[in-house]
This record gives sequence, structure tokens and C-alpha cells, in this order.
Amino acid sequence: MVPTFLRDLFGFRWALRCSTPQASDTILGSGWASEGYSAAAIDPATRGVGLLLQEGGVPVRLRSCWLDDRELAELARQAEQLRGRTTTAATLRLVEEGGYLWRGELRLWDNEILMGWYAASDGSVRSKGTMYFVMHPHGIHATGRWVGLSYDGNIVTGWSSMARTEAEARELVGELKEQDAPSSR
Repeated sequence: MVPTFLRDLFGFRWALRCSTPQASDTILGSGWASEGYSAAAIDPATRGVGLLLQEGGVPVRLRSCWLDDRELAELARQAEQLRGRTTTAATLRLVEEGGYLWRGELRLWDNEILMGWYAASDGSVRSKGTMYFVMHPHGIHATGRWVGLSYDGNIVTGWSSMARTEAEARELVGELKEQDAPSSR
């Protein structure tokens, strides 16, 4: 049994088929079974089907699939190829323009804050820093700031954003700059 205080830390809950509505409520939260969202109602023959609950939402019925080790390795290989092509294309353009290849990491906190770091892939380059983003409530974009050490040793900072398209990201940064501009009197 998972204590409620611990279970409530998770923003996503996935209930696979359960034997009773009470067991389903243990996973999804009290009351969902009586509202028609019970994992006990899932047919035992439909393996991998469950109810996924996102924080603030209602349970959604979905199905997962099982992959053996060989299939997982193939999926990972395909993902590496896709990621490699995308990353390489984006970073090569920047390198040709005089930039560096970068690496970094972001971690999601409380389903709304992304915090992380970035550094030049070349260990001899001093440039590195931190990033802080706030997710839009519907997850459509994130805005924030970066702070870091420049090549010449100055501490630098700027607005940043992540969106579905480059145009949307640039528009968000423009809005942040406008909000930050001193008011003219």
C-alpha cells in the first residue's frame, strides 16, 4: 500500500486493470470509481489497457504495448538516429555562424518548472550556465531566463523560450523583452 502523502506527490497516475473499484481509487484517488472511472471495469483480456490521470484532469483510457529487449534496443537505435540528425543539423548551423556545440539537461519540477544547465561540448570553452523556465499551464510553451559565464569571463543573462516553432519562440522572447523594458514617462 502506498501512503496517501507519498501517492499525492505524483502528477500522473496510471491504473491498469484492478480487481475492485476500491483498488482503482487507491491508485487514481478517492471517488473516481463512483464517477465512472474504475480500472476494475477494464476487461482482463485487454492487456495493457489502463486509466491515466493527469493532475487537474480526468482519467483517460489508453493502451500501452509490451516490447521485448530486442524491440526496445531497435526503438532506442531509431531514437538516437532521429535525435542525432535533428541535433546535428541545428548545431552545425550555429557552429558555422561562430557558435559552439552545446550539451545540457533540464529537469521538470512540480509539473511547471524546468531547471537545468548548459555547457559547451568542448571542455576548453569556459562558457556554461543555468536555465530556468516556467511552463504554460497547458504545456504549449515555456518561458524563462538563462544565466551564464561568457567566453571572456563576464556573467551574462537573457530571456529564453521553448515553443513548437521557432517563430513562436521568437515571439515569446519579444514579449518578455517588452515586459522588461523600462516604462517611458
